[in-house]
Amino acid sequence: MLADSFGHIIEIPDSTQQPKIYTLLALKQQVARVINSEDDQEILEAAGEGLRWAISYADLTRSFVFGRKNGTTAALVLNTNTIALPAEFFGVRMVELLYTANSITGPDLQVGDLAATLTYEPWAQFRMRSADYGDRPTHWSAKNTFLDGNIYIRPKPKQKAVDNWTIRIMYDTDIGYPDSDSDILAAPRDLATVLVEGGKYHLLFSRKGDDPIRFRHQFAVFENMIARYGAHENKRHGRKHGAWKIGEPT
Repeated sequence: MLADSFGHIIEIPDSTQQPKIYTLLALKQQVARVINSEDDQEILEAAGEGLRWAISYADLTRSFVFGRKNGTTAALVLNTNTIALPAEFFGVRMVELLYTANSITGPDLQVGDLAATLTYEPWAQFRMRSADYGDRPTHWSAKNTFLDGNIYIRPKPKQKAVDNWTIRIMYDTDIGYPDSDSDILAAPRDLATVLVEGGKYHLLFSRKGDDPIRFRHQFAVFENMIARYGAHENKRHGRKHGAWKIGEPT
């Protein structure tokens, strides 16, 4: 079972864009099946607590570079290449350039439409040209682990850039807690596989008087799965646009 779970995880495509299809009730039922009690309401509630514990554990370990996707816009500031990130951000997914009223050139465009996606550059490369000025931002970067809570764009905006463009930052926050049975988990589909294993551990631990050994094995399953999944995510996204939560040396 463990090997099968690993194989399932490692072969996934881009997990940050997979459908989010599992309700809390469906996940609780998967957890409760570990003791053949998916129809027992008391056990289902305990399974829900186990899933919330697993989410907390995943958030705490910072093993993943995704969660709930959000977006925020920011006006460009003359001669300034620094943009502050929202306080709740976890990792930056992409930085986009949006049209303003001044930059619209055709009848099919509207204010706020996507004009371009800025290219991510490693900080060491970015800072070599961070003093450039221009009419349209083209690249972005971040210092080590976003320690200062900012991203940086280049070239620095001239007045034409300020008048013509707006920046949108797409970012992720921690995985959210589902509350009602109809809530859909705000995380990639395959992460549910990992969280269910964590929920099983928590459920077995809460009932460890029934089986003093099995819950220990289940925790090992969960820890191994979360480590493998996290390593896979970091490896893939590090290749794609090495910022996210990892950043680089300043």
